[in-house]
Amino acid sequence: MVTHAPSRRVSQALYRQRAAHYDAELAAFEPLRRRALDGLALSPGSTVLDIGCGTGLSLPMLCQAVGEHGRVVGVEPCFDMIAQARRRGLLAGWPQLRLVHGDAVHARLPRRADAALFHFTHDVLQQPAALDHILGHLRPGAVVVACGLCWS
Repeated sequence: MVTHAPSRRVSQALYRQRAAHYDAELAAFEPLRRRALDGLALSPGSTVLDIGCGTGLSLPMLCQAVGEHGRVVGVEPCFDMIAQARRRGLLAGWPQLRLVHGDAVHARLPRRADAALFHFTHDVLQQPAALDHILGHLRPGAVVVACGLCWS
């Protein structure tokens, strides 16, 4: 398989540089995020995986959708990004939130999640081992939503 994805080290350096202004960069694409989250069709008590959760921009809507008895598991390999997601979660006090600092191939995940979100995670979607790992932690019939951009 031929891939043009940047190396993990290069990718991490780019995300570290972008972390401080990442939320502002993605503001114009919030309608896509909302549409992706609507596609998950979450209900109270659901468990959802937010793969490549970044700074946590999807977390408010995910936590609201699953309610206090659901679970939201965010996975993010970039320390600077997940640090912002942790701050966001601490300020909001979401009891259903668990954040995992690590890559999608090795992340410790719940055994049977109801849904998975891949929002702007083209690098993860190009890794068969990561997809096998994530999909192996979904219940049969789980909903998977992938959303991103294609630049010409």
